[in-house]
Amino acid sequence: MVKNKVFIIDDSKLELMAFAAAFESYGIEAVTTSDPMAALEIAAKEQPDYIILDLYMPEKNGFELCRDLKLDQRTTDIPILFVTASDSLDDAIESIHMGVIDYIHKPVSICNLVDQVIKHNLVKNIKKAYQPMLEEMNRFNEKYGEKWEV
Repeated sequence: MVKNKVFIIDDSKLELMAFAAAFESYGIEAVTTSDPMAALEIAAKEQPDYIILDLYMPEKNGFELCRDLKLDQRTTDIPILFVTASDSLDDAIESIHMGVIDYIHKPVSICNLVDQVIKHNLVKNIKKAYQPMLEEMNRFNEKYGEKWEV
């Protein structure tokens, strides 16, 4: 069985500890940092399945770090979830434009946060399982598609 890994980036050490403990209680490895300046290198080294990112932190905010993660070849495909106290509609819209897969408001139910990651992982695994079938259907349609149209 493959063990999933999340990387949690938040300037609140209390939230880091609580989030990490919750994920680990479900058998999901948690890597944490409260230093957004070091986060890109940690993500590149650890290659987590998901990144949970606070939006507003000192030194570098979540938007800046998200941009850096998406532009770096080593981390571009890692799904990112924002967890934030911001209730700004502009922030939510900006996160969608950046390719963030979820935008969760603080205070967050820790169980809800874990559930969201597990949900996204389930969807990812379903897509992965169906990928060979979709590729075969596309090959079939390319070869026979016009002959079978009604």
